[in-house]
Amino acid sequence: MTYGEAIKEGFSALNRNWQLVLVQLVVSIIGCMGFIFIVALPIVIALLIIGFNPLTIVSLSHSPLAILSQNLGLLILVGGLFILYILCISTLGLYLYGASAGMISRGIMDDSERFSMNAFFAEGKRLFLPVIGYTALTGLIAIGMLLLFAISAFGAFTLISYAKSLSLTLSIFIGVFFSITG
Repeated sequence: MTYGEAIKEGFSALNRNWQLVLVQLVVSIIGCMGFIFIVALPIVIALLIIGFNPLTIVSLSHSPLAILSQNLGLLILVGGLFILYILCISTLGLYLYGASAGMISRGIMDDSERFSMNAFFAEGKRLFLPVIGYTALTGLIAIGMLLLFAISAFGAFTLISYAKSLSLTLSIFIGVFFSITG
């Protein structure tokens, strides 16, 4: 199979599943509406409850921590709602991703396969946990890489600090060396 044939077959498989675009659009609208109702509206209501108006913006520059400390429970509630929103949208997005990948793979394997909501939900159910597992694995790898970078940066900082106590020239050399090597 040449590259041109592969691209042609890919477009053919996607054209058979054009309804996936509509499903993606509906999920995007649900995500926007969810943000408005779960995050933005409670923030506006919370600001109205604490008596926030345009005149209090001036007082925010003088003591922003005072307003936060007086309304810590409200801040925790808004933060919790934001985390709930992120969890719900992430779950919905991962389900949609798994279902879309399953439907496209079905369309590639069987040319007569057409889009149906029953098949879409079946593929979403089948691939949801593998997609979550893959996402968790890549997230753990990314966290591990960041942790390794932080440990190496701390080690370089400690080495430079120790070199400063021995010789200024040595510490400058080590600092330049670590900045060049990344």
